Amino acid sequence: MLVATADRGWAVIERIPGPAGRWLYRYQVVADLQPTPDGGAVYTPVAQPTVDPLGLVRVAPPGFLDAFHDEQQWLQVTSTTWYPDGVVGIARHLLWAPGMEPQEQAYAPDLLVTARPGWVFGTKNDPGTAHGYPFWSATYSPANCA
Repeated sequence: MLVATADRGWAVIERIPGPAGRWLYRYQVVADLQPTPDGGAVYTPVAQPTVDPLGLVRVAPPGFLDAFHDEQQWLQVTSTTWYPDGVVGIARHLLWAPGMEPQEQAYAPDLLVTARPGWVFGTKNDPGTAHGYPFWSATYSPANCA
């Protein structure tokens, strides 16, 4: 799955089965992205990225983005970013479980669009109204926003 921004480049989220039926995820900053005739894409991983769509190169330990990690590891690394648990959350919304192909083809989104921090799709941005946004501020319930 591709994560793209106009000014922070591209990254790809991949998911593979891990131990005990759990998923493992990798987030790689990429360049030279090209579509393939079968609907896929080819790209070149960026060896030492300085910027990425979710801002993870600022917080990830060296080499972290090169490997697959479980959900707990992603939450720990991303908890202080603008997109806490963003890698796992985005993947869970767009990558469905095997065996659900009929439902996936009918109901899975092809595109997820979010506004940048400070912007909102709507006319009002009260505490709690940004539910569903991947930002840290949207992870708090209205009771915690005072």
